[in-house]
Amino acid sequence: MMRRLLLTAGLILLLLPASQAQNAWINEFHYDNAGADANEFVEIVLENAGSFDLSDFTLVLYNGANGEAYGTHSLDTFTEGVTDGNYTLYYKYIASIQNGAPDGLALCYQAT
Repeated sequence: MMRRLLLTAGLILLLLPASQAQNAWINEFHYDNAGADANEFVEIVLENAGSFDLSDFTLVLYNGANGEAYGTHSLDTFTEGVTDGNYTLYYKYIASIQNGAPDGLALCYQAT
């Protein structure tokens, strides 16, 4: 990684290489039915999907009782759905998504 310092009119600028920005989000999820749970899934949208390594995106499922992760799913294990413009949908059926309060989920990029 090359870094340069520039001194211009009394200002010091640190120039770093441009990093690739990502625009991704959890678009939809289904985790609870009246009665037995069925067809639980998560859908994720990714802009400019061809510009990324899908394995850099991870869905993490959290147990609200203890705050610990109980499941992780890399985006490259999801099924690619439709693409509309620059946005591609990915979905995955995941049995046993916890549905108590305050269970949760997060979409991470490169472990962040």
